[in-house]
Amino acid sequence: MVQREEFAELINDGLSQIRDSLVNDFRLLHLSHEVGGDYCSIKQACKLLNISRQTFFVWRKSYKINTYMIGTAKRFKKSEILAQVKKV
Repeated sequence: MVQREEFAELINDGLSQIRDSLVNDFRLLHLSHEVGGDYCSIKQACKLLNISRQTFFVWRKSYKINTYMIGTAKRFKKSEILAQVKKV
């Protein structure tokens, strides 16, 4: 049986891990905005290129557009997207 002190320690460790993860996600999200707004979502990338989501996924593979994880969200660099598409 788990003692009260051990249980409290397990809870505190879990909360510390969650806090650290949230702080890290917040820092990454804040960093993505500081970089001049170069990161965009799939929806924003499609709007930028005036294409459908399906077309973007095809282009992402064929043009080898890098995916960046900002926390748990996938983001793409506008500058990389435009540079890859201009090569064609």
